[in-house]
Amino acid sequence: MKAGQGKLKEGTILARRYRVETFLGCGRAGEVYSCRDLCDSSGDLVLRLLGPVDPAGEEGRALRSTLSLLVRLRHPSLVPILDFGIAEGPGALFLTEERVEGASLRTLAGALAPERALAVGAELAATLHHLHGRGIVHGDLRPSNILLVGEGEAACPVVLGYGLRRFLPDGAHPPPPSCVAPEVLLGGRPTARSDIYALGILIYLLACGRFPFEDDDEGYLIQKQLQAGVDLRPIERLRRGDSLAPLLGRMLEKDPENRTVTALETAAAIGALIRSDGPAWEPECRFSAAPFVGRELEMERIEARARRVRESGRGWTIFLTGEAGAGKTRLMEELRSRALLEGWHVAEGACGGPEEAAYGPYRRVLSQLDPEGEPFLFEQTARTGLSDPGEGASGYATGQFQDQLTRELLRRLGNAPTLVLLHDFHHADRSSCAVLDYLSADIQACPVLLCVSLRPGEECHGSLEGVMESGKRNERGEVLTLEPLDRESLHRMAEGIIGSNDLPPALNDWLYRAVGGNPFFLEQMLKHLLEQGALLRCSGGWRFLEENAQALEVPAEVGSVLVQRLRYLPAPARSLAEWLALCHRPVAAGSLALSMSWRPGQVAGAVAELKRRQMVRVESSGGREEIDFSHDLIAEVVRQNLPKGTAARMHRKIAEAILQEHGEDGRLHELAHHYIEGRAGDSSMRVVLAAAARSRAEFAHENALRCFEHVFGRPNGLTDEEACRAAIDASDTMFALGMAGRALGLLKKVLLRHRSVGPEARARMYMQLALACQHIGDTRMQETYCRKGLAMFGPRPAPGPNLTRAMLWAELAFIAVLQSSPRKGLKCLDRAVEACPEENATTLRGRIQNLYA
Repeated sequence: MKAGQGKLKEGTILARRYRVETFLGCGRAGEVYSCRDLCDSSGDLVLRLLGPVDPAGEEGRALRSTLSLLVRLRHPSLVPILDFGIAEGPGALFLTEERVEGASLRTLAGALAPERALAVGAELAATLHHLHGRGIVHGDLRPSNILLVGEGEAACPVVLGYGLRRFLPDGAHPPPPSCVAPEVLLGGRPTARSDIYALGILIYLLACGRFPFEDDDEGYLIQKQLQAGVDLRPIERLRRGDSLAPLLGRMLEKDPENRTVTALETAAAIGALIRSDGPAWEPECRFSAAPFVGRELEMERIEARARRVRESGRGWTIFLTGEAGAGKTRLMEELRSRALLEGWHVAEGACGGPEEAAYGPYRRVLSQLDPEGEPFLFEQTARTGLSDPGEGASGYATGQFQDQLTRELLRRLGNAPTLVLLHDFHHADRSSCAVLDYLSADIQACPVLLCVSLRPGEECHGSLEGVMESGKRNERGEVLTLEPLDRESLHRMAEGIIGSNDLPPALNDWLYRAVGGNPFFLEQMLKHLLEQGALLRCSGGWRFLEENAQALEVPAEVGSVLVQRLRYLPAPARSLAEWLALCHRPVAAGSLALSMSWRPGQVAGAVAELKRRQMVRVESSGGREEIDFSHDLIAEVVRQNLPKGTAARMHRKIAEAILQEHGEDGRLHELAHHYIEGRAGDSSMRVVLAAAARSRAEFAHENALRCFEHVFGRPNGLTDEEACRAAIDASDTMFALGMAGRALGLLKKVLLRHRSVGPEARARMYMQLALACQHIGDTRMQETYCRKGLAMFGPRPAPGPNLTRAMLWAELAFIAVLQSSPRKGLKCLDRAVEACPEENATTLRGRIQNLYA
């Protein structure tokens, strides 16, 4: 294929997410493109278009399992695989990866100093051991799949192209015979032992600058690989070559049955050669994310439901419940992997904390379903606000907005089979739950499987429980609860995390007693044991010091485990963890440095320590690196153990940093959250009130109430007029939440405190008090407040329209109707019509017409 030609055209969008930008080339690993992720505005990624795959049968199940593991696998010497899917046009598997720049191993082979060449070989062997320990065979180990990143002697190997060779068609992108084991050349499937053969070839290449078998004719080269013995004399002539040659001889055995050396043994042997005068070499212990075990029955049930949804075209909702760390996210990750291979569209969102903008999970789902589409009404509503003061925050307007949002979700879902994953819905507010109720009902006309995860008993209110009951009662949803794993599943999971099947039996028994069947507790406990020296990596296996583990007094709850892990952190790392926990989101190192008043080098050192302990991860987003906790529960434990006064001061510092970096409008909800948590004073009020206004415009009444509680919970420095306007907005919010009594108390308090407010504003406050009494059902006081409001305009009010006066007369007319006094009501309505303005009073005019009728 000529340069510039590929199966995918520039601008093609795959999986509604990745836009192809440039064709980079076609090699043995398939076609390679640069692409851009439209959903998170990240920088250039690499997209590899591989051959077609069959997702059915045993091979299909193995492929799904492998891909699910690969996208979660992280190691400094592996190019991270970020996502995958099936390209709709060519029907081929594609992968997206981080873009890594470096020279291929072939270009530097023979140019490295002997010691450095051996060190690179040891690093490759250790990386291969990490893969093999997780059941992954590279299958395509060759120079072009290894990049040396860095300059000169400091260059480190980074491996790509791993794990998928066995699933591609036999004729698709065959590897060069110079690096292929004899059994694979004869048609066998790649195995760990064929990887060892390829690794031996690469170490030979690094040491000598050429392959052990070379020939311009491919047929003769294959014959040499199958039959010729390897010439180890060039190796023997090297320094320490007399020790390296026997190792390579074992690695390059023609018969795989005789090729018994492992990647770990190879790394240890080369490490011993390099450190002949120092301590014995030991591989670095790196744990992997938990493998998918013990949830097969739950997955079968979900897959059966997905098939019925696809065949019938009728949507269904699954509420996935379980305690924190039970494996809900892991199950949904596995479901996503399987759905992508079967041609489903996938979109997902998660509920965050109170600093999140309203309807957060739906915003993310909308952007994923149509990342280049027109923005939804969030933006236009936030711009226009509540322009009609007579409308307030009525239940009708809220319902209308939520109905529009549901319709837009359905429009973007379309008629293609789609999996929607909503995480952590126990954090959802009432508005998000209301939309979920609408959505679960309306998807019955679409091939949509909606999966919602939550922790039972941790809902913020009873709305979500009502949605779940409604779904079950109307036969449009079901609840699937994840129980703790059994002992055998926990054992298999521990082996997968550590990457070894030779764990001491005493460790397995102790772990089951200590953590029960919670996967997250297990993962954290293993890290804790390793850090505290109760679990040791020794030559040939693992050693568990049970007496040391008992001395740790490990508690049953993971929160206590995390508290102990945090206690052992160096002071800078612990301090950074505290600041990061209060941010509630991934944060760039520069932003942390600004908040903490640290130098960038100090932040980098603390991040490195936390990363080494696998407590944080660093990922690329929007062209910059951001730091986040490995699990949300770590942040929760950190926040719980911070003294309130200390946390408040830190929140104020974070707010100052956000203001300096993004301005007031850049992160309005987040800025207001930190001001509120920091109990900030007068300077915060303008920002918090702006956040309340935006929340009201989006009908996120609970978020708005939180802002108003901050404003009126302390001296606020507002003028009389500003305080009254804010109290009126706050009472509208309380009316929407069914808190009329609380609104009445607030209005009285503000009116009493701000006695010098002008007559117009005082009249509007009396109008709001009358509305509060209407909500409560106190007609006598409702009329009293209306009369007091009209008295503010004097016995001879100025001629001309006045919205507040019109509202007061209309309210008196309404009271007259309730009292069966039609003549009195008509007089009040005539006065209301005289005072009603021509503009910005549509709702009030409609009410007057209804009362006339």
